[in-house]
Amino acid sequence: MSEKWYWLESEKKLCMLLESKEIWGYKTSKVWIPGEDRVVQIASDELK
Repeated sequence: MSEKWYWLESEKKLCMLLESKEIWGYKTSKVWIPGEDRVVQIASDELK
């Protein structure tokens, strides 16, 4: 799996995409924020 890095606008931080999925038309992504060693699930449209 290749690493995909994005800007998480809501936190103003760089993050790595771990997983994306769509349920009932709503797209979510699970991302890792390395500076905090934290994994969060967000709305996919927050990624830039």
